[in-house]
Amino acid sequence: MSAARVLVVDDDVTVCLAIRTTLEAAGHIVAQAASAELGLDAARDAPPDLVLLDVHLPGRSGIDVLPELTGLPRPPSVVVMTSHATAETAIDAMARGASAHVEKPIRPDALLAVVGRALGERAEAAADVAPDPTAGAADDAGPRLVGRSAAMLELGERVGALARTDAGVLIRGESGTGKELVARAIHERSARGGPFVAVSCAALPDTLIEAELFGHERGAFTGGDRERKGRIERADGGTLLLDEVGELSLGAQVKLLRFLEERTVDRLGGGDPRVVDVRVLAATNAPLEGRVESGDFRADLYYRLNVVTVVLPPLRERKEDIPRVVDHFLATLAPGRNLRVDEAALAALAARDWPGNVRELRNAVTAALVAAGRGKEIRVEHLPPPGPRLGGGAIDAEGGAAGEPAAAVSAAVKRLVADALARPRASGGGGDASDDGDGADEGGARLFADVRTLVERALIEAALDASGGNQVQAARFLEMNRATLRRKMKGFGLL
Repeated sequence: MSAARVLVVDDDVTVCLAIRTTLEAAGHIVAQAASAELGLDAARDAPPDLVLLDVHLPGRSGIDVLPELTGLPRPPSVVVMTSHATAETAIDAMARGASAHVEKPIRPDALLAVVGRALGERAEAAADVAPDPTAGAADDAGPRLVGRSAAMLELGERVGALARTDAGVLIRGESGTGKELVARAIHERSARGGPFVAVSCAALPDTLIEAELFGHERGAFTGGDRERKGRIERADGGTLLLDEVGELSLGAQVKLLRFLEERTVDRLGGGDPRVVDVRVLAATNAPLEGRVESGDFRADLYYRLNVVTVVLPPLRERKEDIPRVVDHFLATLAPGRNLRVDEAALAALAARDWPGNVRELRNAVTAALVAAGRGKEIRVEHLPPPGPRLGGGAIDAEGGAAGEPAAAVSAAVKRLVADALARPRASGGGGDASDDGDGADEGGARLFADVRTLVERALIEAALDASGGNQVQAARFLEMNRATLRRKMKGFGLL
């Protein structure tokens, strides 16, 4: 790491001394300031390469002064420091131009690492900054990502950084992890003044999805008695979220790809192409790579959408955030009631796996509020029982419920193998039953096909039963295109 001029803006003398000692030992030139205004003055007088900026300062906060630092004629890289890091402070810091966001106290090795990254990425970061990095970044504005876990702080930094660009983003995560919330956060912290428009590709039938996305002219189809803007046109100047993008029909995929390449919209029924300025974000809870391999999703569209990937952590991997998420839901669902959750109830909530993630937790808090009535405390007896877990059980060869999925599948396979071995084989021109020729190979292939059919049909039946026959939900759970699901259902005689 080459030597650099570093300005530390922090009113804690101990912190400043520790940082100065570490950085000067690494060969850097270090200056310090005890307030935002003094830091600005120091940066103007002797432009630094890097500023280590505390959030909580006397007078103006570090977040407030960030745009002025990044707006200097020779802007430095800025690393924001805070003793109480949250996903929201990370988002705001990155959206306003910070290079990184770290939590105090900072270990010397971690400090040197973050300083090295910030200095190394300085030129690239400066090129990516949008004209107005403060847009939509007020502390109480826009959607909120709640949590202080390492995963959420990392997600907050990534969201804030992406808000400063116009790059396409593919947001991946299990159902209920907050993919639309992340998309809204990216939009709200961006410089885009247009609207945020979300469309659920799974909720619309194939016959309507193209008209919904691209709009239609009057008379384009039966019932189309007036022209109508599509979702893409409505998002002009703003952001479009394609939720569950893997559910798009191949026809809609072709038109979407053309839009991404040309940035013009052709409404159904003809008319002149319309130029629109839209940032496209996509979300999926299923791996699109598998759908590309199966031919249900275009590879060229996949690469157009997957410029940058953001992966949302499931709630079970950040259980330390559950108390904060619960408090957030209590504040939003029952404002002014000053409700609390006792320790036993919090422990019970933290012990669950939450297959439905934050959405399931919100439902549980809502049910607990109802059960608590007018009380001021939520206790264990107020919590609803854990909901059913899709795919948690298995169906054996006879169609009955089984205990452990692996044991049930194993037992069914063993029965199939036993039945296959008990059947006499064709002699194949004089060969005896022990002949190890093509007949055995064909028998093994048939057996493999039987096992695959058994498991696949059982999974589809279980998913349909659990979703009440809703094919969209069943396909989403199975990470399968809806058209593929219907084709398999027809093959199994389920349609």
